[in-house]
Amino acid sequence: MFRFVVSRFAILLPLMMSLPSYAAWQFLGATSDGTAYLIDPSTKKNRGQLIEMHTMQNLRSARLVNGQKFRSAVGQTLYNCADRTSATTLIRQFSGELGEGKIVSSFKQKPNEIIWDAILPNTILEKEWQLACAAG
Repeated sequence: MFRFVVSRFAILLPLMMSLPSYAAWQFLGATSDGTAYLIDPSTKKNRGQLIEMHTMQNLRSARLVNGQKFRSAVGQTLYNCADRTSATTLIRQFSGELGEGKIVSSFKQKPNEIIWDAILPNTILEKEWQLACAAG
């Protein structure tokens, strides 16, 4: 198991080093399919009872959306700290890794159509929520 984690880190470290300099992306973890999850704490904004931050998924291999391949997705996520819920309000899918390349798809949720998801324990989403809701 340890070797598996070390090998994942060795693969992701060069990706993390090549992140755009304008972002402060922080690696949160990866799933068994190699999808890396990152969050940008520098985008943290207080929206009343909600916190907004940007998130990213970086895929090991391309997936299709609307007939076009994408390798990464950058989202705008709201976190309700009191209710332990989150909602993604904007998603942009990019042809390249780490939010690079052209936007192949973009979707913005209308305020009255936002779907709130419960934060489950011991998940990458819980790590996001903890960072978003941390004081300071």
